Amino acid sequence: MTKVAIQGYRGCFHEQAAREFYSARGEEISIVECPTFEGLFRAVADGEAQAAVMAIENTISGGLIPNFELLRSNPYRIKGEVYIPIHQNLMALFAAILPPISSVSPFAMAIPRPAAGVSPSAKSGREKGTVFRVELAFDRMEEKEKTEAESEALAGKRLLLAEDDRLCGEILCELLEDETGRPVSITANGRAALEMFESANGEYDAIIMDVQMPVMNGYEAARAIRRSGCGNAKTVPIIALTADASEESARAAADSGMNGCLTKPVNIDRLRKAVAAALKSLSVAYR
Repeated sequence: MTKVAIQGYRGCFHEQAAREFYSARGEEISIVECPTFEGLFRAVADGEAQAAVMAIENTISGGLIPNFELLRSNPYRIKGEVYIPIHQNLMALFAAILPPISSVSPFAMAIPRPAAGVSPSAKSGREKGTVFRVELAFDRMEEKEKTEAESEALAGKRLLLAEDDRLCGEILCELLEDETGRPVSITANGRAALEMFESANGEYDAIIMDVQMPVMNGYEAARAIRRSGCGNAKTVPIIALTADASEESARAAADSGMNGCLTKPVNIDRLRKAVAAALKSLSVAYR
């Protein structure tokens, strides 16, 4: 019997994923519970488990960057993958009366918020329990073709990327180089980004700037670049990257002279659109 480590406890989705993966291969397993993903790797290293199941991607939020870093820094290889749909259950005490449900407030990283309409119903029976059914109506997202301008927005452009997270920077740099067809300049703090921009004297076509960095944060760096007077300092597109999806974060980016604000994890299509929109409005200089 294979001992498999999971992050969490018996009954969680990680156990479900582990059992589905190994049962498809005709293998029996026993679960080793670990409170953290770091503990999961320690369990394998210490011989408490022979294998582990770990989430590395979520269809709503994208890749789980810290878990990719754990994989990179440990001497283990991926044996296979399993995809499971997540079903959430509404539970209540027997004979409980629920008021009409007007909204659903889920955990934002895993469950999409309904765009419209919630239709709940319940059916109870003595010694049979209660069955709840909640129908959620969502807007259908139609895939839109990229315009020619968006497709070519990054082609041939010289980009400066400021990102202090090493793994995130490497991934984003590779994606951007695929789009531009040329090397991307990368640094890990705002002060260095300012110095690189000044030394290039206007040769950068756009700047991708993380807002939370050491030495000088992205907001400060953007203001300094706009005030520098070097080359295209007043017009170069500066796109902010942030883990904070609040309106305050977007407002802070605009107040710092940035042309757009994208929430991590970054989708290359959204980044392309943001740069295309900024390049299109180059005639309007930042004041």
